[in-house]
Amino acid sequence: MLVAYTPALVAMLASFAVPGSVDGPRARLLAAALAVHFLKQVLEVLFVHRNREHAARHGCQAPRGGLFELVTCPQYLFEIFVFLGFAVIGQIVFALAVAVCVAAYHTGRSWATWRWYAAKFEEFPGEGQSSCAVCPVPS
Repeated sequence: MLVAYTPALVAMLASFAVPGSVDGPRARLLAAALAVHFLKQVLEVLFVHRNREHAARHGCQAPRGGLFELVTCPQYLFEIFVFLGFAVIGQIVFALAVAVCVAAYHTGRSWATWRWYAAKFEEFPGEGQSSCAVCPVPS
């Protein structure tokens, strides 16, 4: 995935250097949002691979700490926020439809992950850990 996201990030950043490629404040905002999105994806790929190697060495366990205390899959929650942001920036029905579909998909995936954690780990959800899949609800 790093091979796919890095060129996209470079292309989005380069679009600011090419005169006339991004005209108008709305286009600049959308290009900046896409650049931030691809930067997030690159960083996510780097950290996910590091965490997978750590889990392979130390055994599988449910994630703890940080936003994992509020939701099961914070990465899905922020992906939903990203696409809702694209919908607000784009201001077209298609962007809103994509955001709704992404929200539905990630909510389902988060719920499936929550069920898998609950079946696999006896201590899940642990003390102070939310039983919510994707919506941050204090426990």
